[in-house]
Amino acid sequence: MVPRRCLAAAVVAATALAGPPATAASGSAAEPVLINVAVDRDEGPVRAELLGANHRHTGLGYGMWDPAADAPRPEAVQAVRRAGLKMIRYPGGTVANTFRWKRAIGPAAHRGCQVDGRDWTRANSTYGPMEHMRFVSEVGAQAQIMVPFAVITPENAADWVEFMNAEVGTNPNGGTAWAQVRADHGHAEPYRVRYWELGNEHYLRDQRYWMHQDPAVAVEQYITGGTVQLTAEPLGKDCAHPAGGVAASGAAGEVFEVKHAPVVAESVRVTVDGVAWRRVADLASAGPDDPVFAVDRPVDGHIRFGDGVHGRRLPPGGHVSASYQSTHRGFPAFYRAMKQVDPTIQVCSSWGTVAFPKRMKALGHAAEYDCLTAHPYTNFAAEKDAAGNPRDAWSNPLDGHDQHMMGAWTEVEGIQALKAAITANGSKAYVGLSEFGALWGPDPGLPAPYYRWNTSMTHALYMASQWVRWLYHDIRFAEGNDLFTTPARYGLFFGAEPVFTSEAVTREVVKPLFEAGGRRLTRTVTGNPIRVVDPAHCGNGDDGCYEALVVAATRGADGRTYVMVVNRLPGESDAVTARLTFTGGSTSGTAHLRATDSAAFTSYNDEAVTGVTMRTATLPVTGGGLTHTFPPHSVTLLQLG
Repeated sequence: MVPRRCLAAAVVAATALAGPPATAASGSAAEPVLINVAVDRDEGPVRAELLGANHRHTGLGYGMWDPAADAPRPEAVQAVRRAGLKMIRYPGGTVANTFRWKRAIGPAAHRGCQVDGRDWTRANSTYGPMEHMRFVSEVGAQAQIMVPFAVITPENAADWVEFMNAEVGTNPNGGTAWAQVRADHGHAEPYRVRYWELGNEHYLRDQRYWMHQDPAVAVEQYITGGTVQLTAEPLGKDCAHPAGGVAASGAAGEVFEVKHAPVVAESVRVTVDGVAWRRVADLASAGPDDPVFAVDRPVDGHIRFGDGVHGRRLPPGGHVSASYQSTHRGFPAFYRAMKQVDPTIQVCSSWGTVAFPKRMKALGHAAEYDCLTAHPYTNFAAEKDAAGNPRDAWSNPLDGHDQHMMGAWTEVEGIQALKAAITANGSKAYVGLSEFGALWGPDPGLPAPYYRWNTSMTHALYMASQWVRWLYHDIRFAEGNDLFTTPARYGLFFGAEPVFTSEAVTREVVKPLFEAGGRRLTRTVTGNPIRVVDPAHCGNGDDGCYEALVVAATRGADGRTYVMVVNRLPGESDAVTARLTFTGGSTSGTAHLRATDSAAFTSYNDEAVTGVTMRTATLPVTGGGLTHTFPPHSVTLLQLG
């Protein structure tokens, strides 16, 4: 058993900003903290894609795209390059579940509108796929694309793969030669996007769209598809779908939209102010007073009405509703269609629970997914700690810090279970994380430092400890938090001049380890201090307590050795002095240090305050190692060689 130094967590006043000094348990003070790196023990590859982030298309990519210059804002590019991001998801998560990529290419004046998948409001198409690829190219990253399962067909998804990856002169999906369309819009070379994902969080009830609320039924629908009946749905218009629908204007040839396309055209029944109108195949055959409609493009769910010459106009202010069948195919159909266009791509399922690999095996599709994406968030609003208390019921910032650190391990356990379920059900797929982090803490309307918990050093420590864990759990890619966001949400940057949050600073600190690639090394930590928050529940993962140090070690492709140390302890006196030794190989006489620098775990950066910075130093390596004191609430990277 690894010897550990116990730390007692004291109760502090609600106004306290920093944790109390962590006191050593009786008999443990003499135990040194030792970190040993076995330079000759290779545990697998180091992937730069672990320093990825989620990015949303709405609001000009949350303000990072300049439509006047038709280019990403230079300061945004500079910030992302400085933080070292290597993979950026597009067009986002929930917001993009209803995204239509074909409306977001070509001249801006000819683009269509988008529906915001969160609230069915209207969004624009300014930041489209080609804009995103320009952005990732400028920052030196690669794209991972989320294909919206809820609203498109396998053929549409395959068209997108062709548009992004096919060579000009080819047309692997038939129909429109999408590679030529891409070239006509200014980019002849294929983008060669490797990682694709189908849908976002449909395992959550609030993102089922046309699928059933019963999760067992819904996962079956995600895999096999199906046709469902929607009844008396108030119709939207121009990508806006308020709860009561959009009132008719009375204009000639009005077009309304259902929420859940594609539709079975023959199934559509429409009422206007409660009176049934008749479906016709072509409005051209209708008279000026005929109460008729036509289903225009069933794949998009558009319903067209008359112009007063061919078919009656809708009455101004009229309420239009439709009942219809929404029809969809399942994941394997998308997988086959997309892989047929480009067999080199990786197609991931986004149903990030153990139910997916189990049902895929039962239905005979165990080989028809390359990866499974998950979103291991510590959700403070939804989760409870080991004692059964809500994780977001923070009595003070210190309590919030402890809940972050303890909650992180719960997500690691979930990923372990997911990987085990994939293997147990006969698949060779791997796990990727297209979102992760900690979210939905106390009301951001509270005074600082509560307000800045999501951009504080606490949050950065959470993310850093997870990067280490994803590295050693051989996660293929990990896109943490949102790239650009608002101050009230978690993320890397916000503001007109991008604010470099504590997380962004921390990414800058550790990026040399991930950029160097190479191989991860075996490391052991003995005498690692333990912060005990709830003695009754300490010892079960990180519930009730957590280890001070989280450590990674790698041998980069450049031949250098990298050691990353996260000290998660919050108190001003919680520095940890450790002896770092190396076995199985030689190390140089100098270590180059990069580390976060903050006055407290509550320190944060915003437009007016810079509480978290990066510092550098050079340390001597003597006697086959070095001794260093790792400050509390810090992330340190040591580069040797």
